[in-house]
Amino acid sequence: MYSFGTLLLEMFTAKKPTDEIFKEGLSLSKYLSAMDENEMVKVVDRRVIDGYEYWKESSSSDDESGGFRGKTHWMDKAEECIADVIRLGLCCTADQLKERWSMRDASSKLQTIKHNSPVLWT
Repeated sequence: MYSFGTLLLEMFTAKKPTDEIFKEGLSLSKYLSAMDENEMVKVVDRRVIDGYEYWKESSSSDDESGGFRGKTHWMDKAEECIADVIRLGLCCTADQLKERWSMRDASSKLQTIKHNSPVLWT
């Protein structure tokens, strides 16, 4: 589970556990767990958001999803989804083995995240 959690954190932040900033006991999971939700979203790899925004703009119709209100709603949902996935990664990389989530728990949480943010998965 630890590796799965690390993979999630790497994919969403584009940071590797071997990056220079992770020295003297600082790890990717410790780095992220010290942040609040707003800070977490700021360290997310922009390609995660930019790629979806490009797709959304090129395929949107004249409905509200193409306007400012729709974009704001999407960004709120995207930030919530990203924070949820990062928290999931942190639960999978807990220092104590008995505190780590099982694969069943992680899979269930990913399904819940997908269900709660359908606009991001279409």
